[in-house]
Amino acid sequence: MHAKTIVIVAGTLLLAPILIGCEAPPPPRESMSLIRLPGISEAQAFEATCQVMREFDFRLEAVNADAGYVRSFPQERTVRGGTGRISDPLVQSPHQVRLISEAYIRQAPDGAEIRLAVSRERRDTARYRAFPRDREQADNPQDTPIDMEAGSSPRQYETWTPIGRDRDLENGLRQALEERLLDTRS
Repeated sequence: MHAKTIVIVAGTLLLAPILIGCEAPPPPRESMSLIRLPGISEAQAFEATCQVMREFDFRLEAVNADAGYVRSFPQERTVRGGTGRISDPLVQSPHQVRLISEAYIRQAPDGAEIRLAVSRERRDTARYRAFPRDREQADNPQDTPIDMEAGSSPRQYETWTPIGRDRDLENGLRQALEERLLDTRS
């Protein structure tokens, strides 16, 4: 009986992070921009990253100082062209695009390192709804409640397609971080 209690307690402790909802950030992608900041601490780089993202009008969704991770809420914009569609150069029709900034900050031997990316996504909900049978591989319906627009919020049934990164905005964030951190060191 005593061993059974120990197993139950140990199992509960191991499952606690899953049950509570503690979530570790995803690992950084190799394609992210790398900013090396010699002589700067991880804490300074983390604080500056949060401040610069806010200055660029990003609202922060995930801020985890222990993991060195910052991610913004999606920032939506209407743009003409530049969304990766074949018709973009000719038609220039307006499209909804959202930007998501993400940064990983870690301490390196000579200072801090920041991996930074600003992802772009195009809203394809209308196209996704217009051609639902293009995705089917079987004769019988495979739609889940969310596919049939029975989600509990609009965010659950919106379709966003990744279309690369906003390199100009990334470079602006990079320059602002370098100016803030490297100029204060001198």
